Amino acid sequence: MKILKELNQSYQKSDKSRLRKRVLNNYNSSFSKISFDKCISNCINFLESINFQSIALYSATKYEISINKIFFHLLNKGKQIFFPKINGEKLDFYLVKELSELNIGKFNILEPTSSNVVDIEYLDFIIVPCLAIDKNKKRIGYGKGYYDKALKGVDKNRLISLIDIDSYFPSCSVTNKHDIEIGHIFLNKNRGEDNYEFN
Repeated sequence: MKILKELNQSYQKSDKSRLRKRVLNNYNSSFSKISFDKCISNCINFLESINFQSIALYSATKYEISINKIFFHLLNKGKQIFFPKINGEKLDFYLVKELSELNIGKFNILEPTSSNVVDIEYLDFIIVPCLAIDKNKKRIGYGKGYYDKALKGVDKNRLISLIDIDSYFPSCSVTNKHDIEIGHIFLNKNRGEDNYEFN
């Protein structure tokens, strides 16, 4: 029974790796030119409908939807905004009041220079970057596990992701119990169609 479980986990890991490579290989420079305005607006409308004070965002890589519009909207609303920073093997979140407070960090991703770190339990919501999402609404990242470790045990309803339709795999199950489930997903549909959210 143990051997069967280990074989299944090994297959799952291999399958996830193939899916990750597929997403990265399908990427092209046109991604940055795609309009995600409706997708972002839907996310903002969702946040507007809820009473909260603190939220964590992320600095987008070229494979992820930029959340700068969300940052400026929430900043104008007086929300406390935090960004992630890798410290050794750990992911911590720091208060950021201006995007100019972000500098290139590990993996060439912008990270906060602030020293105002916050306990993850203090954050009302966390917008989590995703490379892909499978049928279980679980996140597929880049394989380093920083978010999976940092958000272990966090209620899925505090987690939000924005992804493109090409990064959503509704018939594919490649994640395991260690991968985090996202409670609120704002999906950019086919080009020219309306965007929508599924919970």
